Amino acid sequence: MDELISEWDERSRSRAPFSFVKNKLSRRSDLCAMLILDKLCPGDSKVISYVSDDEIRFGIELEKLVGVISTDDISDLCACGVFLVEREEYIGMFV
Repeated sequence: MDELISEWDERSRSRAPFSFVKNKLSRRSDLCAMLILDKLCPGDSKVISYVSDDEIRFGIELEKLVGVISTDDISDLCACGVFLVEREEYIGMFV
């Protein structure tokens, strides 16, 4: 888990714009992020687990991501605007 958090932190500091996403699954950054997450952790439950006025949280367990996510995936998700909140262990996006 620490490796994922460290890698995410590093990639988010040098966040590239959405145009740099290598494998765009959609032309829309928010939809692209959801499709990447679904590809990495397929399931039957909702991708979005929480919504507030300015943020959504994804219902993807970080423990499950650890074994399947690559540095390219992290870069692409960061370019889509996805962030990781370490203390609460979730990934989300501002809307």
